[in-house]
Amino acid sequence: MTNGAGQDPPGTGTILELRISTIWSQTTLDIFSAKADPGANAKPGAAIGDEAGYIRAFEAARKGISPLTVPWPRPKGQKMWQRYLGGTDGGNVTASAAWNALVPLRWAARPRPTDTTGAFRLFAEAFVVPGGYAVALTADAIGPLTMAEAANEAIALRVAPRRVQVASDPPMNWDTAGSTCVDIVRQSVLGLAGAAGPAPEAFTVATFITTRDVDPAISTSNDARLALDGIALANLNWRTATVQPPESTDLALSKSRRPPVSHILYATNRARVVWYPQKAQTVGLESLGCYHRNLVLLSAQDEIAVVAAQ
Repeated sequence: MTNGAGQDPPGTGTILELRISTIWSQTTLDIFSAKADPGANAKPGAAIGDEAGYIRAFEAARKGISPLTVPWPRPKGQKMWQRYLGGTDGGNVTASAAWNALVPLRWAARPRPTDTTGAFRLFAEAFVVPGGYAVALTADAIGPLTMAEAANEAIALRVAPRRVQVASDPPMNWDTAGSTCVDIVRQSVLGLAGAAGPAPEAFTVATFITTRDVDPAISTSNDARLALDGIALANLNWRTATVQPPESTDLALSKSRRPPVSHILYATNRARVVWYPQKAQTVGLESLGCYHRNLVLLSAQDEIAVVAAQ
């Protein structure tokens, strides 16, 4: 079934915020050849491939005396990190345990890209772990927008040839901006000379953070699923694409929480799109903004591990 009409997918209400993050990861064995160097001129992550160097960097990050920071915003109450660390709060984990768990360190002086049209707020985060590093480039589309408008704007950002500017470089496309940020991290944080090699394959997470006027008790329409597919694949022609069967795209949600029938975690090989309208219309501590960030962090970890395994 295809949707060739110009109207908005039915039952999708109003989109107040759509967040899209793309992750580029690299692994380098050069990190493991560096030894802990406390010298004043050492790059902040230059020796994290060595246990002593990682412990030194982790302790400095936790004390706030390094350009690197720990990845959790607060030392306690971060459920994702509690689960990741086997029940221990980030504030209580030892540097040695963090080394064993491959806890990433975040670069506070991250690259700062901008959207040349001003339509999107862009934000970059950079992470380093023993053996690899990753950059997540995030864009927020702020409504009110229809789902079709939100999808088209998010896709256009990713496919336009000269949409993103990084530092003083000429405007570039989304993937080139990601690769540029990866090279900045490689050189400025790890102290590794030259480019990283072949451009890393991107992985994208998109979440409809806030919506209104959506009935979560009504199943998501095929037309709406086409929009989700278009966001996942960065396909501006999503209206005329073929609807993929749910069993090939929808990841299983926890039955113990009895999610509404409208909820979809839409999956392709290199993307996840979150459409949880009930949560997107509920104000609370467990916001979809936190959910999105957790997906991005865990995806970055997985991406580094997968690249390393290859």
